[in-house]
Amino acid sequence: MIRAALAWLWRWCSVVVVAVAATVVTVYPTYANWPPIRSDGAGYHIWNYALLKGDLSFAWFDGDPEPVALHQPDPGVRRFTCKYPPGVALLRLPVMALATDPARTGPPFSPAEHWACLALGAAALIGAVALGLGACRRAGVPLIWSHASILMLTFGTGLFHYATYDAGYSHVYSALLAAALVWLAVRAADTQKPVPLVPVVALVALLLLVRTTNIVLIGSWAAACVLALNGSANRVRAAGAAALGVAVGLALTLAVNRAMFGRFTFHTYPGEEFHWHDPHMLLVLGGALNGLFRYAPVLAVALVAALVARGTRLAGVVLVGVVAAYVVLYGHWWTWSLGCGFGHRGFVELVPFAIPVLAKALAALPRKVAIAFTALGTAATIYTVVRMGLYWGDRAFRTATF
Repeated sequence: MIRAALAWLWRWCSVVVVAVAATVVTVYPTYANWPPIRSDGAGYHIWNYALLKGDLSFAWFDGDPEPVALHQPDPGVRRFTCKYPPGVALLRLPVMALATDPARTGPPFSPAEHWACLALGAAALIGAVALGLGACRRAGVPLIWSHASILMLTFGTGLFHYATYDAGYSHVYSALLAAALVWLAVRAADTQKPVPLVPVVALVALLLLVRTTNIVLIGSWAAACVLALNGSANRVRAAGAAALGVAVGLALTLAVNRAMFGRFTFHTYPGEEFHWHDPHMLLVLGGALNGLFRYAPVLAVALVAALVARGTRLAGVVLVGVVAAYVVLYGHWWTWSLGCGFGHRGFVELVPFAIPVLAKALAALPRKVAIAFTALGTAATIYTVVRMGLYWGDRAFRTATF
């Protein structure tokens, strides 16, 4: 009995560690910043009211529209538009429907809604890392390297932060959906069976409805499937499912925006745009304000390890391509740092792509080299966790250099 329990614990230890940490922080928040549904999270959350009311025009809204990301295109018409898509609310709706009074017309949100936000963020994180471990195991990676990859990339990239402290944001839900896509692709490669059409279409559509920038992840997933899956039919099926999912997601986006705007449009960010003449790519990578590698150096360790290991070199190139695409995208956005937050939050959703790649790289490297990369990654993770602790304890720390 004890031996079986220890075997189970070893099999799932990284998921258990993440689950325990997320549960403790959720039940006993160790930070002063409250309430959980705030800033961008309020804009994602207000969709729950619209969906429960069945009125996407937001004409029912009462209060200051700015804190919940609502915009009134025509001051003479009682109609608002939300700049954020409804995907987060759709994923959380089964629980939020129990915590939300549909008769309410806006903030302040109830304590039940705030606690549901925290609980759902922790649950999404646990689901994402469980899928990550499943992908590593299906890829044939030994447990020691799988657990090491999960723990380093969960705590060393901001994923844990955006599932707890900033659970109201969209990033942990993007990570959960991305982890499911990765698991499906790895399972298809492992079993030599076609990728399931309906789940892929649904996941891709939801990824777009959660965050439009997830189109980068979708395209990268499809490209990886074309490169890695056996059989031309399966490759075409994966790419076709991704394309169909994008079509469904875009169609739903147009329909939702039509219900809000009264016309078809993709643009819901009035006054916000890309500045293609003013790039900030180097600042996105290493700037003092939310620079990616300044806050999450373990990701650099993962990229180098993937490129060094012969067995993961192609996967490493794809992962570098995903990072580069986001660097270019965010480097030209008008607020390239994405504003306040712990590190550059725009890269959190690619963590599920990195987990099996890093794990497989560590398994493929000579043992001493793998241990060296793990030691370096652990040090980078500790650095990020310390920064996160300081950030949680002092909100003014977000504007400081380190």
